[in-house]
Amino acid sequence: MTRWHIIPTFLLVAVALATGCVSEPSPSVPEPTILSITPQPSVTEVGQSVETKARPVAVVERQPKHVERRLAALDGLAPDARQENLLVEARKEARVVFYVTSEIDKIRAEEKAFRKKYPFVASEFVRANATEAIQKILAESRTGRQIADVIQLPSVQFQELMKEGVFGRYLSPERGSFDEAFLDERGFWTAIDANATVLAYNKNLVQATALPKTLHDLLDSQWKNKLGRTRYGGRWLAATLKLMGNDRGLEFAQKLAQQNVTIAENSTELTHLVESGEVLVGFGVLTPGLMARIKKGAPLGIQFIDPTYFSVSVAGIARSAPHPYSAALLLDFLMSREVQESLASKNSMGGRTDVSYPWSDEMKAVKTIISYSPDIVGDEYREYQSKFESLFVNR
Repeated sequence: MTRWHIIPTFLLVAVALATGCVSEPSPSVPEPTILSITPQPSVTEVGQSVETKARPVAVVERQPKHVERRLAALDGLAPDARQENLLVEARKEARVVFYVTSEIDKIRAEEKAFRKKYPFVASEFVRANATEAIQKILAESRTGRQIADVIQLPSVQFQELMKEGVFGRYLSPERGSFDEAFLDERGFWTAIDANATVLAYNKNLVQATALPKTLHDLLDSQWKNKLGRTRYGGRWLAATLKLMGNDRGLEFAQKLAQQNVTIAENSTELTHLVESGEVLVGFGVLTPGLMARIKKGAPLGIQFIDPTYFSVSVAGIARSAPHPYSAALLLDFLMSREVQESLASKNSMGGRTDVSYPWSDEMKAVKTIISYSPDIVGDEYREYQSKFESLFVNR
């Protein structure tokens, strides 16, 4: 089964220097001084400042620099010694701040589980929408007043911060259990949460045996005027062009547009169009909303096609994280089998090969997986979105 997010040799690869892969040499930096420690959990919504919130926490006198170098020093240790050293240093820091855009229930469950496992770390999970998070993180980075240690965002927004050099590399020992489509080989990010995009079809109007099995099957004349998808197809177009090559991919997209695809504002609207019969088959539909309608009795079916595209939420450690060891501890935790199994129980998908995610059996027939990773999306997302709209929306 082919796994894509790192672009093969015939495709474009993100340039490492632009994202801060290379750390400049530096003298050793002393450990931060901890003035007070009171481990208390907190899930904060943006609008409640993590700087001014009245609660005793670990106060750090200076921000440690060269996080990559500190964490890389752990890599040469045996697994047990590595974990022991990580825990010792995390105890000294005694605090971690996590910026995340996930659903509040997921965040609360993860924070509670993290504190239970590591009660000596005062954890603050700050939830924001992607736009708020970007603004806050860039302000911190540009003013040199870094608060966030770990950041989890959708791939498009994560890539915006990659261009600013916000993230540092970290090679978690959990990486060995992840499918290569869901992590960055350089160590900048890992997909923590994922959702497949699938075909949704009306079971009253379409027989499962007649459904497209591959992306190219969508070009069959029987589907003309019967297909639908959402208007935000920039990621899909970027991934398709990089999968097929620019010329062949663009030719395919042009032919697909000629099928007179109905365009919906979002996945929810597209699902309703399929349910009502206005569209027989929707492609690029996210599974959570689709499953919610099926559970309520909607006459909808799900079909995985080859390739299958995944929407992902990725996490990385800030290059100037004030608490780098606690950050590593948290990222290891988010990647752990424990957390990934918990997400799977809530119908989320992911990249660990030792976890049975929803739709595991259906995915066995899929030969190629593409995650909408920061590398796939790249720096030209707006250009891809504009091109998609010119092909499909403004025809």
